[in-house]
Amino acid sequence: MTPTQQKIEDFQSLHQAISIDKKELPWRPHLGLSIIGQECSRKTWMDFRWSFQPDFPPNVIRLFDRGHREEPRFVNYLRVLGIKVEEVHPETGKQFKTSHCDGHVGGSLDGFAYGFVEYPNEWVILEFKTHSLKSFDDLVKKGVKGSKPQHYGQMQGYMRKFKVKRAYYMAVCKNDDRLYTEWVQLDEAYADGLLDLSVDLVYGPIPDRIALSSTDHRCRFCDHKPVCWFRSGAEPALNCRTCDHSYPNKQGTWGCTFNGVEADLDCYNPCGSWTKRAEYIKPQDIVISPKM
Repeated sequence: MTPTQQKIEDFQSLHQAISIDKKELPWRPHLGLSIIGQECSRKTWMDFRWSFQPDFPPNVIRLFDRGHREEPRFVNYLRVLGIKVEEVHPETGKQFKTSHCDGHVGGSLDGFAYGFVEYPNEWVILEFKTHSLKSFDDLVKKGVKGSKPQHYGQMQGYMRKFKVKRAYYMAVCKNDDRLYTEWVQLDEAYADGLLDLSVDLVYGPIPDRIALSSTDHRCRFCDHKPVCWFRSGAEPALNCRTCDHSYPNKQGTWGCTFNGVEADLDCYNPCGSWTKRAEYIKPQDIVISPKM
């Protein structure tokens, strides 16, 4: 490794930046519609409460960047066919965004498109994804809903919120550049169920585990596994959302029962009164103070 490459690696490790010129915070402030449909709702609940602090190696960060860099290619493919693509809002110049559940849930679109041969007079939602070889082959075999329910749920939520009937899913295999495309139709009942679930995940109790044992294949690579299964010495990330005093309030921000704060908390920097949430404490380890 050359000294210059080492500096690149060090920068990305330190800043967790998907590109050299863009630093990203370790957590997103809202619960993304992109993860509501993932298989384990308990994981989604923990994601929203910042239970685990990401610490990706540089090569994984560059893989994330690969996904962003593919988006202009997809857009160009469509425009060559004469399809109109709007990547950003024409008035604001920013991505199309939507929110739900008092602003605690949200997402940003890859874009809208108009003029497809199949639906020439409709605006449709665009969703772009990159896949590894194994993931891509499974997608081709099972389709989006069967192979990537998280992506399917993401599009359903977007369609429902933007009042659009269809989404066009475009995927590329990172190994050999094969393309896969699929039309996804709005399923109102499915979409409403996911949006209702998002409210439960924000304001409701922690969901049950998806498995009966930590050795289950669905838990094998989960970042939250040590804390979720109360592994010895495992602690949640230190921030306001893992504190027992904090709560998501109805203004889309976070409040604190310790000092009565109703405004937006600086969730990244907890105060000295941080107390681990009860959900991260093994039931038999909880000590109930006797009443005086």
